[in-house]
Amino acid sequence: MEHNDKVDQFIAELSPEQNSIVLKLREILANPSFDLTETYKWSSPTYENNGLVAYIKTAKAYVSLGFYKGFELVPFDSSELLEGSGNTLRHLKFRSLEDIDVSVIEPLITQAINLNLKTINN
Repeated sequence: MEHNDKVDQFIAELSPEQNSIVLKLREILANPSFDLTETYKWSSPTYENNGLVAYIKTAKAYVSLGFYKGFELVPFDSSELLEGSGNTLRHLKFRSLEDIDVSVIEPLITQAINLNLKTINN
């Protein structure tokens, strides 16, 4: 995945802790198997593959990795990992690097990409 200059600037302006969390999430999203395009929309890093897939948002106490079709995603464990109550968006919250679990995040990204492909093929 080619890095976007506006996303680089966004990351550079973050606090050290948020910076490290966002960089780790970006690294996960950059997995070549996802074939995501990084853009900067709605004041956030945004990731696309045949449509909107994910975004990163920062708040004072945490960083969120959100999914545009999150209401359709099924976490791979029975806990309610995805937060949100809107019509479509859901997100994961990270307060530290230790909160990031690649084994949970990568399957969600794959599902989100597959939802876009399913929509295109129907």
